[in-house]
Amino acid sequence: MWRTLERRIKLWRGLHGPAQDVIFRQVHPPGELGLSDFTDLTPLGVIIAGTPLDHRLYHFRLAHSGFEHGHVILGGESYPALAEGLQNALFALGGAPLKHRTDSLSAAFRNLDRATIDDLTTRYAALCAHFGMEPTRNNTGIAHENGVIESAHGHAKKAIEDALLLRGSPAFPDLPAYRRFIDEIFARHNARRGKLIAIERNALQALPEARAVDYEEIRRFKSPQKLVSYFGLNPRVRQSGLGAAHHGRISKVGRSHARAMLVEAAWAAAKAPGPLHAFFVRIRAKRGLQIAAVALARKLTVLCWHLLTKEEDYLWARPALVANKMRAMELQAGLPQRKGSRRGTTYAYNVKELRDQERQLAERSYEHLVENWKARRPRNTVRERLNPAGHD
Repeated sequence: MWRTLERRIKLWRGLHGPAQDVIFRQVHPPGELGLSDFTDLTPLGVIIAGTPLDHRLYHFRLAHSGFEHGHVILGGESYPALAEGLQNALFALGGAPLKHRTDSLSAAFRNLDRATIDDLTTRYAALCAHFGMEPTRNNTGIAHENGVIESAHGHAKKAIEDALLLRGSPAFPDLPAYRRFIDEIFARHNARRGKLIAIERNALQALPEARAVDYEEIRRFKSPQKLVSYFGLNPRVRQSGLGAAHHGRISKVGRSHARAMLVEAAWAAAKAPGPLHAFFVRIRAKRGLQIAAVALARKLTVLCWHLLTKEEDYLWARPALVANKMRAMELQAGLPQRKGSRRGTTYAYNVKELRDQERQLAERSYEHLVENWKARRPRNTVRERLNPAGHD
């Protein structure tokens, strides 16, 4: 009696009650759609070599079979992170779907001008075209359009958190060990869906022979200041109206991991005799230790831009050191060793007196260059340019 009444009430509500939401179920044929997104894993408290790791997870998923792949990303969301993670996922899968969908990439486009945003959009389209995929994006603020991957984020983060608890410690000796740990978690997930994944693999497109570019090309930065800004090493500027501009701390906008690497390289360069050491000493005497290190990191960035864009060698390069590094790269690339009694190209580097002589010569050359520099008169402020006569 009661169940009959419930059924009749349900029928009446369906026919005469308020309007109901219309739901169209999403149907994803095999091999049609793959989705990508990023999620923050910093709250998990992972520690690498005694240091807390600020990182994100690039997450790829096939809509039909549920194949998933994760890749640890250092720094924020960016095109290189997307390109690296997506290509790792496709080559691990062994094929490419017909379409690829990601979110609006608002985090990657933050603080970029219109031209740079258009350039990233073009590069994303070219990346998908390289694998024969149609690039698509969901609309900003409409998360359900990317729901197949968004809902999987929570399950993946929970699985990683549980695995860390079972492991007994979130500390890892190095980053490769942590990445292997993440790979094992996704491998177990994919093993449970092995039959569906095998069916979808047959519907995927073949992969190209080579990967696409998954790094930033130096020539897309029109000036060294653009590259400095990309790494967040430029100072913040505060100015009100026609008043003087006040420069503060560095902006720290952009690739935090690359910025940290540049600062570490700056500390290493400051300890080694040479022109960069002389520059560090000069700035340290005026502004202090920390500011000198950041200034040296900025100088390294500008130096790299000029060397790469102009395809020139470093003016104060040490020939013996360069020859030693080039030979080490040749051996690592598989070139044969040169045996015999003849002196090789790296002989001078093995002689301590010659090494020290090169260091001192490079440092003295830089000091001689800057010792005759004269302080320039400060540029006119905006107020002085608009009112050169000084009238009130």
